[in-house]
Amino acid sequence: VATTFTTETPEQLRLGFYPFDSTRFIVTWNTDAGSPRNIVKLRVGTITGTSITLNTATTVYGTSASGYASAAFDPNNENVFVVTYKDESSTGQAKVGTISGSRGSESVAYGAATEVTSVTLAYSSDKLTANVQFVHGSSEKFILYYTNTSSNYPYAVVFTYSGTTITSGTPTIINSAVVDQDYGVLAVNTETEGNFVAAYVKADSYLYVKSGNISGTTITMDSNETKAYTPFANANIGGINWCNGTSDSFLVSTKGNLGYATFIAGTLTGTTFAFGTPVQSNTGNTTQMSTSTSVSASGVGGSQGGHEFIATYEESGDTYLKAVPINVVGTTVTNGTAVTLVSANTNKQGVTPFGGMCDAVEGTFAITYRLDSANTDGVIRLGDAGGDVSSANLTATNF
Repeated sequence: VATTFTTETPEQLRLGFYPFDSTRFIVTWNTDAGSPRNIVKLRVGTITGTSITLNTATTVYGTSASGYASAAFDPNNENVFVVTYKDESSTGQAKVGTISGSRGSESVAYGAATEVTSVTLAYSSDKLTANVQFVHGSSEKFILYYTNTSSNYPYAVVFTYSGTTITSGTPTIINSAVVDQDYGVLAVNTETEGNFVAAYVKADSYLYVKSGNISGTTITMDSNETKAYTPFANANIGGINWCNGTSDSFLVSTKGNLGYATFIAGTLTGTTFAFGTPVQSNTGNTTQMSTSTSVSASGVGGSQGGHEFIATYEESGDTYLKAVPINVVGTTVTNGTAVTLVSANTNKQGVTPFGGMCDAVEGTFAITYRLDSANTDGVIRLGDAGGDVSSANLTATNF
């Protein structure tokens, strides 16, 4: 059953699960109703069975020209997260947030805002949002991907925080070439400290990847830019996600030939990339898409092996919200059966990227979208990819 979290015509909806408790999450959005509009807000949610309880919404930042919020939990410090957004000058800002109180009635406090990009960010939800991630193996350190709109070069910068004070490293150019600033993403290696892979679309409309490494707040890029996909039409990145529990595997979702949702598994051995065959999961022009974080290494229900993702997307024909399970073994991608999650126009707010699946409870995921008669309500629904309860008795053989 859908749970309404706001009636303020939300935009840029984002949801991420809490790494210390698989039944807790945060949802961020910016308002497009009321006065003033474009206020960045956040709520904490808790799950009991299939029911969701939400705390009172807090304002992350409140001017009439802010927006594009994204948040990531610190996997090493309980109840701490970082939220990024753009302010009225269209520059990137960040705050440290702290959660306290009992489940369902949590309080959230924010530190002072810190400028994290001095360049003007274009109005695209793929610039600043959703690319804030904590660096594996390092306490109180996170990385941000963005496009410098004066050069259209992709950049990354590492930050550290102490208490609620954020300190910036030096922005580093990922690649000195013009990229399509709407489509660039980054995935932190969840097993190898400081390693990450960036994906972006260059002027030739092809999809490229490149790896980098972090030491302190210094980023060093490898000289291994590699074409991952050469579509018939323009590529369009939905996301890049690491296969949790592996040191070398990741999944890229992209808008491929004829606009179909396409998925490509890759590996990084040293500084060498390898890719499997791109797999298309639909036959309609895809308008939005994303992939969740991966669940446990057994795959959904422990029956397929590999790593499981939930891919969500919309098609231009009906703009209904759809989803398909994606299984990755090495560089081989296998599609599950696509289903329609919401049989109505979700007003292109229905895709829940970057952490929309709980990686602690196999197969459990959440979607957030805007849907009602006037498209003013933002809602959250829980889903299950099936098979997480075994019907087999625990005999010595089955064990």
